[in-house]
Amino acid sequence: MFKNYLLTTLRTIIKHRGFTFINVTGLTIGMACCIMILLFITNELSYDRYHENANQIYRGGIDGRLGDRDFMTYTTAAPFARTMVEEFPEVINATRFLKGSNKLISYGDSRFIEDGVYYTDSTVFDIFSWEMIKGNPKTALAGPGSIVFTESMALKYFGKEDPMNKTVTFDNDREFKVTGIMKDVPENSHFTFDFLASLSTFDWSRNEYWLSDNYASYLLLQDGFTDEVIETKIRDFVLKYVGPQVQEGLGISMEEWEKSGNRYGYFLEPLTGIYLNSEATMHMAPVGDKKYVIIFSIVALFILVIACVNFMNLTTAKASNRALEVGIRKVAGAHRGQLIFQFLNESVILSFIAMFLALVLVYLLLPGFNNLTQKELSFAYLANSRFVGSIIAMTLFVALFAGSYSAISLSSFRVITVLKGKIQSGSKKSFFRSGLVVFQFVISIGIIIATIIVSNQLNYMQNKKLGFKKENVIVVERPGALDDQLKAFKEELLRFPDILLAGASTTVPGAGFSGNVYQRENSSTDELIHFQRVTGDYDFPATMGMKIKAGRYFSEDFPGDSMSVVINESAVKALAYENPVGRYLIGFGDNDEKVRLEIIGIVEDFHTQ
Repeated sequence: MFKNYLLTTLRTIIKHRGFTFINVTGLTIGMACCIMILLFITNELSYDRYHENANQIYRGGIDGRLGDRDFMTYTTAAPFARTMVEEFPEVINATRFLKGSNKLISYGDSRFIEDGVYYTDSTVFDIFSWEMIKGNPKTALAGPGSIVFTESMALKYFGKEDPMNKTVTFDNDREFKVTGIMKDVPENSHFTFDFLASLSTFDWSRNEYWLSDNYASYLLLQDGFTDEVIETKIRDFVLKYVGPQVQEGLGISMEEWEKSGNRYGYFLEPLTGIYLNSEATMHMAPVGDKKYVIIFSIVALFILVIACVNFMNLTTAKASNRALEVGIRKVAGAHRGQLIFQFLNESVILSFIAMFLALVLVYLLLPGFNNLTQKELSFAYLANSRFVGSIIAMTLFVALFAGSYSAISLSSFRVITVLKGKIQSGSKKSFFRSGLVVFQFVISIGIIIATIIVSNQLNYMQNKKLGFKKENVIVVERPGALDDQLKAFKEELLRFPDILLAGASTTVPGAGFSGNVYQRENSSTDELIHFQRVTGDYDFPATMGMKIKAGRYFSEDFPGDSMSVVINESAVKALAYENPVGRYLIGFGDNDEKVRLEIIGIVEDFHTQ
């Protein structure tokens, strides 16, 4: 029986080649789009799940409010990780990460500036499941001055030479001995790196200052415990360790400070949720957003439904051409169930053909899609049983959804009407088909409108006035390496006729600014305002095209400018100074000593990120 159905289907496909081509093409394109989106979604949902204890790893962060600014950072103080292990029996182990940016690493004739350096504790491999190729993960970073290379970096610096126990130099200053080689960090990690250096190398990594937030701290919890269990005890933890330092620095108790609207606490977030669900405002690397996963899932479903509706409309439009076939089959004794099975069989075969072609199309388009999304999606997901199951489920869904209406419609023809050649669709069927067409157009137009909106928004982002000029500006990184030769370096640059201006700063817009708290002049101790801060030389604003609105910028003619600041328009609003120029901002120096900084100028607002 099945063989007969299969032969009939093949004859129909060959007989109606043009119709089959159009139908299969529509399904192929729809399925290809869905597979690409499915690859993207599968990748987004896979982040950090490859670690053996992924569900027991949590990252700590600070949840606070200073003055008028709420913040949630992914960083914590130096003693946070160690103290959590000591204070909470639920915390088995902990490790910290501190990024080392733009490090000049030297070995022999090999000298490269690297941005993928992280300093970490020796416990890192007890928590994360990164695979070591050479060296002992338990001891690789136990001693000061030790470093672990990733496999690709080992090849880059040492070639075929054995890297173990070789010495590399950081910034022509500090030496590190290679104590391990590990496999490259998988792309689906919420942050990646090329080198792990020992954090114990530096004395400042062991400080007991709780009011800083430089380290990304990761905790390994006992199986069965979650962040909610720990967070119920965080309040007492904060009062015990942070409270005394607030009292010492501000002269008031933690409770008094909080009564003024301030807040300081910790939160934990699961490792597997950092990439898509983190509430932190800053991150170690760009992260995704679960809203996009949901949106793309809906778009994929709509595209698939459009392809199915197109199939249904084309099939029912050809109903008259197959009406005689249905009539003859019924006369020969075929009942309606057999006819429905026959037409569904055709739909299933066409769907599997379309799926095969869609996979071929995806394979051809995937490199371009990866370039567009900046991902590394591959057909390796075909080894994932869930992904293969999703592909099969998609094919069967298309086959049944797209073929069901046409199968029921074609099999419902009455024999006498068909044989008399008086096929005429009923008003209900006609209304249903019209509804399908309208639905198709609504979804298509909706997606087109959304695409236009997104395109316009991206165009707006790319062309919006940022408060500084980015065209024809080149950033030379690591100016700190020049030390006292920076001024001479700038003078040499300006000898080139094509270089009009040169300025130096600790960072540039988009690269991240450091933050600090300040007070208004004559304000109470608990009134703190958080500002982002950049340190620049005399020529920095002119080079970046920033405009001074009032007062002046720093000048070599005023030696006292070392105790002055220039603020932007938003800072003026936060301070609520009527005439800010000439007023003072109270900052905190070493040992929390208060420092009076004179406001000498106001610069137009500019985007920092």
